Amino acid sequence: MAAKGPLLEIDQLLQGVRLRGRIPVELNDDVAYRVARGYAQFLAQDLSGSRRDGAECTVSPRIVVGRDIRLSSAALTDAVCRGLNDSGADVYDIGICGTEGVYFATFDAVTTAASWLPQATIHPITTA
Repeated sequence: MAAKGPLLEIDQLLQGVRLRGRIPVELNDDVAYRVARGYAQFLAQDLSGSRRDGAECTVSPRIVVGRDIRLSSAALTDAVCRGLNDSGADVYDIGICGTEGVYFATFDAVTTAASWLPQATIHPITTA
């Protein structure tokens, strides 16, 4: 079901290292899936390269995913995990947790490339 209302451009959704939008009008499962696919593809390119012997080396990024307790977080997280997996990433869904749980899981494993944590914000969205 398509959400009704004004849609934001990607540069309005992306704010620094955050993806912000009103659910489901501006940020929904489809947007989360597409951004996650691009994110994993970017990380894969960044991690891959040539070895000393000249052979190409392809690495699948390992990405930790957590979520908060909002009802919408489960569907967004599922979409994110699908997008990451469809781009070849190894996804570790650690479930409901706080930011510190995602940080610990990301930095506890030496080979983890990144993390993703859909969560609510206390800061209002400004479109000006």
